[in-house]
Amino acid sequence: MATKRLVAPQSTYPWSDFVPKKYFKKRAPLIDQSTGKRENGRSCNEFRPTFMKTGVVYGATGSSYMEIGSTKVICSIHGPREPTRKSDYQQEGRLVCDLKMATFSEPSRQSPIHTPAEKLYSSVIEQALTEALIAKEFQKAQIELYVIIIQNGGSALATAINACVLALCDAGIEMRDFPCATSVSVVGESYLIDPSVFEEYNTYTTSGISTNDSECKGTLTVCYLPNYDLVTTLKEDGPLLVPTVLGALAAGIEGALRMKEAMKQCLAKNSIHS
Repeated sequence: MATKRLVAPQSTYPWSDFVPKKYFKKRAPLIDQSTGKRENGRSCNEFRPTFMKTGVVYGATGSSYMEIGSTKVICSIHGPREPTRKSDYQQEGRLVCDLKMATFSEPSRQSPIHTPAEKLYSSVIEQALTEALIAKEFQKAQIELYVIIIQNGGSALATAINACVLALCDAGIEMRDFPCATSVSVVGESYLIDPSVFEEYNTYTTSGISTNDSECKGTLTVCYLPNYDLVTTLKEDGPLLVPTVLGALAAGIEGALRMKEAMKQCLAKNSIHS
């Protein structure tokens, strides 16, 4: 028995399951057709309130904390250093990511063991950032990224990628370009930048492509290198048609460029105070 782990049930149930449905208010549609605003008052291309800070983890080579709306992510970097396992050795530098969702990050308790979704997120982050790194600058070594999603309020993967970029900059690791990421949800003919968790997981999990203009058809996560005009990651959740994907990709690139400016301001501010 693990003595350092809290003794608790492996599965729990959200409190909302035990509350009678009559006490719940009917959710507003994702987009108000009369005003064009989302249910939280944002326009389609508007981000939630954002907070960023670097140098938050003591003892790490670089670290960052990023908060967008109710989504909270912390990232730390160790290295470049020699791989601990001989099987991980390679001539060029290597980026390794380990992402974990806190057990309390969502209404239902998350598993303390790595889930397939977390392993997928880790591999997506590695793919998104490897293209930007100059591998020859840290040959025969690896950079280790440790990411914890403290709370998932939507756009968790894009927030994690941006937090990793800030941590890499804080660690002084050279990159070819400044990667930036954002998520886009498709609702009807509209593209919602930085969707909340309700906008992301509304109804696209049903079989087939949704034809209801008030439902989310799918979500696209984009990581973009501006100087190279290169998309390093394109992760699609939900069934989307090719024209819809192209429209969401254009909206995602535009949103990623705006997020890049906010991240640069954060780095400039932290460098002045350091």
